[in-house]
Amino acid sequence: MKSSKGVWIGAIVIAIVTIAFVELIREGAPEQPSTGQQANAAQDVSIATRSNQQDDPYRQNRALAVGAVRNAYFAAGCKVFTSDAEVLPLVAHELDALTEEAAAHGINDVKLQEELKAAGQDGATQAQQPGACDYWQEHPDAAFAVRRAVREAAEP
Repeated sequence: MKSSKGVWIGAIVIAIVTIAFVELIREGAPEQPSTGQQANAAQDVSIATRSNQQDDPYRQNRALAVGAVRNAYFAAGCKVFTSDAEVLPLVAHELDALTEEAAAHGINDVKLQEELKAAGQDGATQAQQPGACDYWQEHPDAAFAVRRAVREAAEP
């Protein structure tokens, strides 16, 4: 069964974001911004512009985390995991890590939890698209990467 190009492109983008996220976690967090950048305390990340996102490590990490959550729920919806509950450690890990990073930089990210929840719903919705789940069988490396990310998030 053929699926639309948009679904495949979305699945590929999600897989790439997940792989990049796993690599980012492996290599550690990026450098902290200078004290001049920290002077912008209490920023609201939800109003970030696209150009700011490329320059701000927090916004980059946030985008990667949202993509990883979306991808994990896409995988869960496609039965890469036995249940949706298996991805909860990844969601909790991402929320905790981003909350700590935001606090360290004086950022008030009021929509983070809401956007992670929406990303999970988007991933589950994507899995319901006809033919979308074929992606995981055609790309076993992406399935391996998402399983590894969830497993590493569950480790203490």
